[in-house]
This record gives sequence, structure tokens and C-alpha cells, in this order.
Amino acid sequence: MLTAIVQTTNKVQDELAEEMGAEYVEVSTHLGARTRNKYMKHDYEAHDEWQGKVYKIHGSDNKYPNLVEKTGYGEITGLGGVNCRHIKWPVFPGISVPRKDFVDKKANDKAYELSQKQRAFETKIRGYKREIEIGKISQDINKVNKYNSKLQNTFAEYDQFCKDNNLTRDYNRERIFNVASKEEKANYTR
Repeated sequence: MLTAIVQTTNKVQDELAEEMGAEYVEVSTHLGARTRNKYMKHDYEAHDEWQGKVYKIHGSDNKYPNLVEKTGYGEITGLGGVNCRHIKWPVFPGISVPRKDFVDKKANDKAYELSQKQRAFETKIRGYKREIEIGKISQDINKVNKYNSKLQNTFAEYDQFCKDNNLTRDYNRERIFNVASKEEKANYTR
């Protein structure tokens, strides 16, 4: 959902830039932007390195690098790609007033690291919930009990992690969607 909204916003901004005859765009900033890691194949995958700057839409010049080359705009791991929250808007250097959103590198790195740990907890929780559902459908009470115990322990760990780092749990990220029919659900909820 987030990716679709960001992509739509960026496409609208593309159309606006074209209508205005703008040759430059500025990219937003946010705390917790994706940071460089050893698995990245392209420089543009490190969003924290290109956020908050002005880019040239067509070509480049001495002051402004090319938007697509620097940010990977249009690529799955670049600007506007999967899970990217960055948006852009047309600007006119010398006329437009640049935003002064500064994100401290250390603070950004810490926020990104914490967000990745949160995503790992959420993935683990969803996995345990799926195993519990499988156990219920197959009427394997041992499996249900085993994963229920693991789930409760993970809930406790995650709650403590959130408390220690002043984070809020997003319970929607922990949901799984059960596709069992009403009859199947009736059989394993008795």
C-alpha cells in the first residue's frame, strides 16, 4: 500500500515537472532511510546517501547529478521502489527555497537498525501464527502448544525490545490472513 501511494505521488510530480518545464527535483528526507550494507548491488540502494538533495531530471551538470543514475528512480530498490517512502517535487534552483530537513547520519543509522529488528520480530510472529493455524487445521495439538509457547515468548521479547528502545508496536504488521473456510474453522475451534 505504502509503495503504491509513493509511486503514485512521484508519478504525479513527474507530470507536474513536465507541465512546469522544470528540469530539477528535490527529494524528501526521513529518519530511518535505508543504509548501505554488504548485500547491495548498486550505490543507489543506500537511500540515506541521496535523500534531501536536488537532482537534474535529464542529464546532469557540475552541481546536480542525474536523478535516475544517483537515486535509481524507477528501479525496485531505488527512489519510489519497494518500501521506499521518499517523494520528489519539481524545483527551480536559484528561485525555489530548498527544504532544510537535515537527518543526522548516526540517528538515521540507529533508526534504520531498529526498524529492521522490528521487521524481524514481526516476521517471526507471523511465522509462528501460521504454524499455529496449520496445527489447528491438522488437529495437531502438540504443534499448536509448541508454537503458542514460542509465540508468547516472542511477544514478551518484542514488548521488552519496544520498551527499551521507545518504539511502538504496529499490530497490523503481525497479522496473518486465514484462508480456511467457515466449516474448517468450525472444526478446529471446538
